[in-house]
Amino acid sequence: MTKEKLEQYRQICREIHELEEEKTALAAGHISGLHPAGERRSTGLPGDPTAQTAARLWELSKVLAARLNELIALRTEIEQAIDCLPPDERRIIRLYYVEGHSLESVAELVGYSVRHLWRKRRDIEQKLLAV
Repeated sequence: MTKEKLEQYRQICREIHELEEEKTALAAGHISGLHPAGERRSTGLPGDPTAQTAARLWELSKVLAARLNELIALRTEIEQAIDCLPPDERRIIRLYYVEGHSLESVAELVGYSVRHLWRKRRDIEQKLLAV
């Protein structure tokens, strides 16, 4: 586990949420830019515009699913590493990296000085590197 992965956790969760929404919209047929008539005019390709749109939707759904699976695996890896920590250390890491609290806010919540928490967080991150 790297510090960079921890720092990406919230962004990973946001991207998963956005991809799930896009996947839902795709399943409902609400994806912009795939209007058959517009595609036919812009490409000039002969053939069935509905089949062309269906093929593009299928390809898009495969790309979305692959990226979604990749992000979920990364999120799971991060969460498993955090879960291996003792409860007090897990709380610090979750407050700081997962929930996005400032170091000052976390220090207040757990009852440490900011300086002590900074050191403790650094030590926890070193532990996570070994996971």
